[in-house]
Amino acid sequence: ETTKRGLYVTEDPGSHNKGEVNARVFRIDLATGARRLIAEIDQSSSPDPTTPGDWETAGIVDASSVFGRGTFLINVQAHGWDEQMGEPDYEGGPTPYREKGQLLIMKVKRP
Repeated sequence: ETTKRGLYVTEDPGSHNKGEVNARVFRIDLATGARRLIAEIDQSSSPDPTTPGDWETAGIVDASSVFGRGTFLINVQAHGWDEQMGEPDYEGGPTPYREKGQLLIMKVKRP
């Protein structure tokens, strides 16, 4: 997401970084190019909280017009946190598992 003063970037650590770092959100100042870490995903409630990088941030949208200045909506995909479902899938068969996801409101303080 781009605002008047910054570029907000979500990170998916990917399998090559799995176990090393949790997903994060960075802000890049458009005037200076300075990069600042503004959020890190907390996987402590994960069934396997010892494996950093299982979850990812997959999108960020400026929601300031609805929720106030510095507010964003962010998606977190909680890979590895599955639940069994009884719903049919697109081919008519059972869908045994679905991953949980989260849509969060994130408030960023001024840089």
